[in-house]
Amino acid sequence: MALEIKGNLMIFSIPNSEAVINVQRKTDKERTVGSYYLSNLADEAEMFLNNLNGYFYVDLNASYLYCEDFFAKLLENCRTLYRNDLYFLESAMKDIRWSVSKNPDSQFFATFPPTIIDSRKYLKFPDQGTQMGLFRSLCLGDITEIIIEKLSPTTFRVYVRPKKGALEAVTSSKALESWLKKNGRIK
Repeated sequence: MALEIKGNLMIFSIPNSEAVINVQRKTDKERTVGSYYLSNLADEAEMFLNNLNGYFYVDLNASYLYCEDFFAKLLENCRTLYRNDLYFLESAMKDIRWSVSKNPDSQFFATFPPTIIDSRKYLKFPDQGTQMGLFRSLCLGDITEIIIEKLSPTTFRVYVRPKKGALEAVTSSKALESWLKKNGRIK
């Protein structure tokens, strides 16, 4: 299931095709949806997100902290499975680290509310320049998930974290491929 709503959390599992092309695993087809599948839960998602009204904040700093060790292991052990050997992920992590050292508040930024598109199948976050590009570079298919945390009825925090069990899977390319097969992500 691509979407789960648990208490104050909306959790999007990101398939490889929903990640931006620059951080996808190598496949025969190069395509990206650019939005996140709602699993026939569009009404529930819309209700959870206050009818897509309110204050939405992307928390790059939390995403960085949740993913730092995980991405370091992934870059060390599995980069050859990914397009561009994860150059764009590595660059995004360096940019976030540098930016946090200069201005920590810049990594928690307001964004416009998401929209529901394509016959109510997908949730799409607005494009908003460099910071949103950095956020999307952290959203790797099949091994990360996007969390929308409801802080109040009208305030939401968005961040990325590794999927449960993924940290143990990035010890080698073979281990990651095995984990992806076990979880039905590749054949």
